Amino acid sequence: MICNIDIFTWLGGNLVSGKWQWHDGTPFSYTNWAQGQPGGGSCLAFQPFNGLWYALNCESMKATYICELSSSSNN
Repeated sequence: MICNIDIFTWLGGNLVSGKWQWHDGTPFSYTNWAQGQPGGGSCLAFQPFNGLWYALNCESMKATYICELSSSSNN
C-alpha cells in the first residue's frame, strides 16, 4: 500500500532510443499516460491518487519505487 499520494512512484520504465521500455528491455504492451504525456522526461512514474503515468526527468525525479518478484521466489 502506498501511503503518500503526493509523491510519484517509479514503475521501472524508461525512454531508450525513442522507445518506452521496462527496465529489463521489454517494450510496453500497455500504457496509461495522463493527458499531455509522455512529456519531455525519460523516466516512467505514476501518481497513486489517479494511477496515471507521467514521463519525468530522471535526474531531478524524487520518487518511491515498486519492486517485482518472480512468482517462483522463495521469499
